[in-house]
Amino acid sequence: MKTLFKYSEAPPPPPPPPPPPSEKKKFPLLLILGIIVVVLVIGGIAAFFFFKGQLPLPIGGGEEGVPGYTTGQWVEYIVSSKGMNIEMKIEVEGFETKEGVECVKLVQVQKMPQGEMIMTIWYDPESGKVVWWKSQLKVGDQVVQENEGPGGTLPGKEHMPFTEDWGEYKGKETVKVPAGSFECDRYEKKVPRGKVIIWINTDIPITKVVKMETIVLGDKVFTMELKNYGG
Repeated sequence: MKTLFKYSEAPPPPPPPPPPPSEKKKFPLLLILGIIVVVLVIGGIAAFFFFKGQLPLPIGGGEEGVPGYTTGQWVEYIVSSKGMNIEMKIEVEGFETKEGVECVKLVQVQKMPQGEMIMTIWYDPESGKVVWWKSQLKVGDQVVQENEGPGGTLPGKEHMPFTEDWGEYKGKETVKVPAGSFECDRYEKKVPRGKVIIWINTDIPITKVVKMETIVLGDKVFTMELKNYGG
């Protein structure tokens, strides 16, 4: 009888090697969670410090208090809280209609060694309210958290010490910060267990803030200093 198939006693071939690992950098879960915690700790106090349902800082311009913005304006700050430092930049990206309202589009970026938090705000200068917000937390080039919603749902409200009331005017002071020396108006406002001190110079775009400090039970727990500005 003619043999159609030849049986081999040789062992079966080894399984194919596993596919090579992806070249895309993977970030450990603990690192990502750690960055989120840092953002929430500092971010709750500073990242969203400017923005809730209403902007607490004296953004605007002109003696009559009419807000004024120009595309390309920007400010940079060094923010320190609980032994951690971040750099924060706020820029006027342009003007857009959001939810039927003509808005100023402000982009705030916080840079950290492991990543950055990007907060985009659509702000109505006539009502003084945030119409819409969007946040992105990035580790390297990877977005690990993203949220957005109407202004009333903006995170970090519980950390806001300001409303539209800047507190008590304390006079003029010369303040030295990384951006230089500035002649400022000083205001103080009482908050639970302490006070907030803010130094204002109307030549600074967007925020008008040169320096801000929060003091709780005699300890300085938050500092924000102007690093640079332009536009």
